[in-house]
Amino acid sequence: MYILSQILVVLSDLLFMVSMLNKKKKNLVFFLIVSTILFAAHYLCLGGYTGAGVECIEIVFLISMYLLEKKDKLQYNIYLSIITIIVTIIVSILTWNTWISIFPMLAMIIYLFAMMFTNVIIVKLG
Repeated sequence: MYILSQILVVLSDLLFMVSMLNKKKKNLVFFLIVSTILFAAHYLCLGGYTGAGVECIEIVFLISMYLLEKKDKLQYNIYLSIITIIVTIIVSILTWNTWISIFPMLAMIIYLFAMMFTNVIIVKLG
């Protein structure tokens, strides 16, 4: 399982890099969806249930964000991000294992905060 997890994380990272090369937020989000699916599988292979739970929340968030971007409903991005931050904190508490479980939660909160913005540069920084 460890070797499979490393293969998945490499593929996820490659797709993440491809997503960062996009100039439109909609395309960036599409590649992030695929990258996140692989990253969630990576966490599952390692038994990191907090990380996998957070990534599953991110998948739902990204699909919702993609649909909102596609329909130009940009004003709802802030609400979607705030709701997802709250759900992330709840899932992180429910799946808490050790102090290291805080890292996926903090990373996701920073990431979700950046996704509130329509400016692609701010999104990429997050």
